[in-house]
Amino acid sequence: MSSATAPRSDELPGTVLIALGLIGATSLVAVLRVILINLGRGPAHVIFHVTFGVVFITAVGSLWIYGLYSRRNWVRWCTIVLTGLSTLSTPWALPDISDPRQVPMYWFQLVADLAAAILLCLPPSGRWYGRRNVA
Repeated sequence: MSSATAPRSDELPGTVLIALGLIGATSLVAVLRVILINLGRGPAHVIFHVTFGVVFITAVGSLWIYGLYSRRNWVRWCTIVLTGLSTLSTPWALPDISDPRQVPMYWFQLVADLAAAILLCLPPSGRWYGRRNVA
């Protein structure tokens, strides 16, 4: 059998599992960053922006992880491309961080996203996201 017609394995590879965990961790750090950014801006501002930010990041992060888990190859490629773009934008993003507590969290997110993107590029991940068998 050629690799193009080989059936996909139903077992989640370790590379994908670790990548999903890393993306989940970066989502949690993003929630923490939203909270820290909005502290000290007044109660009405904090209530609205923190609530909206936490709900938005949780929803998008959960859907993103679900898309990766449910073998959506386009989500995998979007993850890889967006991680590459965010990595390239680092020299412009870092000077905009005014809170020194945000810098280590930014670097954690960047490194974790890069590791996840690399894991999603490895052959076991590629085979798992490969063509669906239409029978």
